[in-house]
Amino acid sequence: MAPLVMHLKRCLSGCRFFAPEATVVVAVSTGVDSMTLLTALQDLLPASQIVVAHVNHHLRAQSLQEEQYLRAYCQEHGLRLAVDEWQKHPEHGLEAAGRAERYRFFKKVLQKSQSHILLLAHQRDELFETIMMQLLRGGRIEQLTGIQPARNFDHGRAMILRPWLDISKADLIAFAHERSVKWFEDVTNHQEGTLRNRFRNRYIPELLQENPGLVDHVLDYRSQLADLLAIKNAYLDDLWPRLIVDEQLQLKFWETLSQPVQRAVLNRWLDRAGVYRLGTEELATIHTWLVNPEKPSGHLKINAQNELIKNYSTAKIQNVPELVMNHEPFVETVVKFGHWKRLRTAGKCLVSQTPLEKQAPVAEIWLRDDQLPLKWRLARSKDQLRLKNGGHQSVRRLLINAKIARAQRAEVVVLADAHDEVLWVPGVKSAWLDRKSFATQPAVVAYLYRRKRIQK
Repeated sequence: MAPLVMHLKRCLSGCRFFAPEATVVVAVSTGVDSMTLLTALQDLLPASQIVVAHVNHHLRAQSLQEEQYLRAYCQEHGLRLAVDEWQKHPEHGLEAAGRAERYRFFKKVLQKSQSHILLLAHQRDELFETIMMQLLRGGRIEQLTGIQPARNFDHGRAMILRPWLDISKADLIAFAHERSVKWFEDVTNHQEGTLRNRFRNRYIPELLQENPGLVDHVLDYRSQLADLLAIKNAYLDDLWPRLIVDEQLQLKFWETLSQPVQRAVLNRWLDRAGVYRLGTEELATIHTWLVNPEKPSGHLKINAQNELIKNYSTAKIQNVPELVMNHEPFVETVVKFGHWKRLRTAGKCLVSQTPLEKQAPVAEIWLRDDQLPLKWRLARSKDQLRLKNGGHQSVRRLLINAKIARAQRAEVVVLADAHDEVLWVPGVKSAWLDRKSFATQPAVVAYLYRRKRIQK
């Protein structure tokens, strides 16, 4: 058995969903990485247990030729094939939209075939590109581990496996030649319209001229970082029962720890409580307040929706939504995709995951899974809307600029995500959401609609 086939076998065997009779879905784009993955999988499983998932993006002239080849290949080898014809392309954010479409389709194929394993053919060179791109963009240190070899999918009902993540493209090409595997080269990979292609074709080759061992060095750093993060998490797991009791931070024990560990505890505690997007300065303020012996008890507002309450030996996070004076209070409700919602100051509004045929959306937004569910709620005085330049503007100022009467401002309803970040003030403005993060993860695309007739 070829080394790559043995490697794939080990990856499958380590998956909790794998069994000898399991059905496996493999995403195939007809490139050398996915065609070698399909070939290796055929060495391990009978055709009856393999489902090939192919997305025709209809962005290149050769897309139809590739689809026809794959249909003929699957028919010849007795493989089930599912094809997605993606032809509704957005004017902007094409790469992110295509990624969202693929994962939507893969989820559908997994459910229809009653499979719990999806194989993707990302390989070592792509992993290196992703890490370099993340260094350019910035973010949390955990993101520098790049693409993960295995992760949960569809809310834990399935697993995504990337068995080729430790395998270079050169090794895959060698395997393809050895097994006479036919593949197609994507001509758009040589165009520099996307950041990944610029890294692949220009930036990385120049860096490799400086140091041919750069890929090995960066991936070794990645491995070391993953080990350190695992050690940190295991250490925190061991401390957690003594640190957090009934969701309250035990200050006496926490204060005995070193400052780096204290900060790591705060990060995890706040994350698990759903308090996201706190900067370094905000965390430093919280840390200073908690250890201040002159204030053994008290309240500290940490954002518009949460405050810390310290009571000598413990601290807890409390949700404190502002009370809005309104003669007929609006009840906060979870958004139902595809259902119109009547709002007093904005008429009927709708959030949909598919475009409406006869109406243009107010905006199109890309969301992460953890931002769901969305909700309709009353605007609050501390609410802010993210702007295109990276800054924020208060919703209060937006309403003033839109000449919304003071008496009506208490009745304005906004669309917010699961973390209470405002995404849309209907009739006024929608948030500008950064789509760069979707280079390594799928997006949930939502279309915002409004009918302007106002309720009397």
